[in-house]
Amino acid sequence: MCVWLEAAIAFVPARFLKRIFPTYVLGVTVTMIGIQLTGAGIRFWGGGVGCSNNPNGVLCPGNGDVRLGYGSGPYVAMGFSVFLIFLAVEIFGSPFMRNTMVIWGLLGGYLIAALSEHEGNQFVTNDRMRDSDVFTFLWVETFPISVHGPAIIPMLFAFVVTAMETMVRTTIPKPFF
Repeated sequence: MCVWLEAAIAFVPARFLKRIFPTYVLGVTVTMIGIQLTGAGIRFWGGGVGCSNNPNGVLCPGNGDVRLGYGSGPYVAMGFSVFLIFLAVEIFGSPFMRNTMVIWGLLGGYLIAALSEHEGNQFVTNDRMRDSDVFTFLWVETFPISVHGPAIIPMLFAFVVTAMETMVRTTIPKPFF
């Protein structure tokens, strides 16, 4: 439903949009979003979802067969491996790869986790895949298709920010250095 706002923004002249959404306002907004995402990323760096809510010494739930506490060396090392993949893609990657950097980092991190083990236990197991049905419509059986009304207004703001960020990024020349 929110995509129609972004489609309508595409027809508004760029000079009019720049007056409504100045570059410094967009810069601050995108920076604040980045700060929030960085905090969430660091919080989950040390062991994954559910692990950061556990105090030190409590074992993290569900990382394959491996059960370690939050901030354990193997978890932090895997987080650094994803970060290094991000850096390598940013420095050496093509423009397409840089635009899809998060995908490459997550795929690389998952591959490293799938090939790694800690004290004979694997970080990635296929137990749940082996126990699942051969064919299923997961989105119909588990999550009924619907629109969550209270999420529409925040999504509209997110669509405006991403549309403006894209417009400003493509119309302002980058510095030569």
